Amino acid sequence: MVFCAFGLLSCRKSVDDFTIKQYDADQIQQYIKNNNLTGMIRDTTGGDTSGIYYQIITPGTGAVINYPTQVPYVYTAKTLDGNYSSTDTILNHVNTYAGYVTPNGLQLAIKNIAKRMGAKIRVLIPSRLQYGINGTTLSSYNSAGTIVYGTVGGNQSFDYTISVVNDVAAYDDLSIVKYLAANGLAGQYTKTASGLWYRITQPGTGTDPISISTTVGVQYTGTLFNSIIFDQANTTDGTAATSFTLYDVIPAWQEGFTKVTAGAKLSLICPSRLAYGINANASGAVTLPAFSCLRFDINVISVNN
Repeated sequence: MVFCAFGLLSCRKSVDDFTIKQYDADQIQQYIKNNNLTGMIRDTTGGDTSGIYYQIITPGTGAVINYPTQVPYVYTAKTLDGNYSSTDTILNHVNTYAGYVTPNGLQLAIKNIAKRMGAKIRVLIPSRLQYGINGTTLSSYNSAGTIVYGTVGGNQSFDYTISVVNDVAAYDDLSIVKYLAANGLAGQYTKTASGLWYRITQPGTGTDPISISTTVGVQYTGTLFNSIIFDQANTTDGTAATSFTLYDVIPAWQEGFTKVTAGAKLSLICPSRLAYGINANASGAVTLPAFSCLRFDINVISVNN
C-alpha cells in the first residue's frame, strides 16, 4: 500500500523536479501533433527556452511593450487536456500594466513574443509558468451572468490566443460593426460623430426637450455583446423604475437621450469610451470587463426640466 501511494504521488510533477521541463515539453509537443498545428515555434528568448511554443498571427505595429506599459488585451484560454476553457472574448478583456499580468507565462508571452501593441499571437505555455503542480480554481460568468468556477488540474499547460489592442477606439468600432452584423441589425442604427449608435424604436409623445440638466425617469436593460444582462431597472406597471439627472450618467446616455422625448423607446450601442472606459468597472450584478462595449434598451417614462 505504501508503495502504491508513493507511485501515485510521483506521477504529479513538481516545479522542483528536474524532469518538469521535459514533462511540459512532451505534453505540448503531443498536443501540437494531435491537433495538427503547424507554424508553432519554440521560444528561445534570452538564449534558453522558456518552454513556450508560439505562432505570430498578426505582427504588432504599435509601441514596444515593456513592463511599465499599460496593455489592453483580449484572449481565449484552455488547458491542453480540454477540461478547462475560457473562450468568451466579450468577457475576456483585460487592461493592466505588462508587469502585472498573471500568470507568469502569460506575462512572458505578451512581453517577449507579442512584443508590440497590436499583435495577435497563439501560445502554448508550459504548466510550470502557469499554475504548477497544484493547479487552481478560476471564476468566470456563464451565459446567464452567474459566476461559475472552473478547475485547472495540476501540471496543465495552456493554449492561449491573445490580441493586444493598440487602438481601443478602433477596436470598439470594429466590435460594434461585427455585433450589428451578427445580430441582423446592420442598417438599423444611426452612428453619431462621437461613435454612439442609436435607434429610436418608439417615437416619444412628449414635447419637452432633454438636456444635460434634465431629470428623466426610465426603465432600462443593459447587456454585454454576448447577451449577458449586467444591469437593469424595470417595472411591470409602466412606471419609472429609476430616475436621474443626465449630468450624472455615462456620456452615451447624455448624448442618446437628447434624441428623444418622454414616451420614447431608445436602443443605444455604446463604445467603451462613451461608457465606462478602458478599465473594468462594477455595474449592477456583473463586473464589466475592461473596455466593454454595451447595449442599452431604454423606455423613457418621464422628463422633468
